[in-house]
Amino acid sequence: MKKLIFNSSLFLALTTLNINATITDESMCLKYDVGDACFHIANKYIKQKDYKKAFPWLKKAAEKGEELLSMYLLGLMYANGEGVQVDYNKAIYWLKQAANNKNSFTDDSQYMLGIVYLRKMDSQKGLYWIKKAAENGNKNAKETLKLLLKK
Repeated sequence: MKKLIFNSSLFLALTTLNINATITDESMCLKYDVGDACFHIANKYIKQKDYKKAFPWLKKAAEKGEELLSMYLLGLMYANGEGVQVDYNKAIYWLKQAANNKNSFTDDSQYMLGIVYLRKMDSQKGLYWIKKAAENGNKNAKETLKLLLKK
């Protein structure tokens, strides 16, 4: 169930975008270190569900700090082991970067951050982030919170 949440979140987050990578994007990313161009290349591979090829481009975009969505998606990849080995500490780092910035997916970042903490068996931090996401209107967080508080 949890893996399905991560897989669908990663794929759905990008399939709604209509971005196509080109050779120009690669040269912009490699030669000029433009985060947006790197993100466009990663997006192309994510749409093809080729996460191994997407990972280095997405990481480069996230490291530039210009693309908050790339930070969120990189966190999902680390959390779910898509294109990279599972690493909850790195997942937490990248999801926090996205969760602490106001953007259209802040609540999704907060929710996923809570899920990762729960996977790490840190229920206090997990509950904190899931509550925060629920307060920001995330429907999944509201449902998860109801289930957690019933236990």
